Amino acid sequence: MRKKVKCPYCGYEMPIFYDEKSVCKGLTIRCKGRNCRREFEIKIKAK
Repeated sequence: MRKKVKCPYCGYEMPIFYDEKSVCKGLTIRCKGRNCRREFEIKIKAK
C-alpha cells in the first residue's frame, strides 16, 4: 500500500509516495504547504 509523506511541522501531505518496504534517509525536501515552506529530512525505516 502506498503512503504519503507528511510535513512534521504543519502536517501537509506532500505529493511524495512511498511503499511499506521502502527505506530512506538523507533526503531533504521543502514543504509545499501554503504557509510552511520549511525544509525537513525524510527518514523511512523498513518494518
